Amino acid sequence: RGGTVVARPTSIGKVVRETLAMVRRIVPARVRIEEAGTDQVALGRADEGVIQHALVNLLTNAVDAMPSGGRVSVRLLPRERGVIFDPALRLDPD
Repeated sequence: RGGTVVARPTSIGKVVRETLAMVRRIVPARVRIEEAGTDQVALGRADEGVIQHALVNLLTNAVDAMPSGGRVSVRLLPRERGVIFDPALRLDPD
């Protein structure tokens, strides 16, 4: 918000992995976060802060939508031309 977006060559998978590791430390134990595709060498031009902010917001909303707990799956999907940050979130409330 209000900041300058600076797109640089970025490992999307690395940013997502690091963000998920941070979020896992603060998410209640009743919610499991699973990941797939983050080990790919997915390079793209992006602002790491924007990716982190978007992912944290998505995960926060997902956790809030599952007050009894559940599972959130985050997948990175490869694209033919470049990489687009497009995590697929799947919610499986218990």
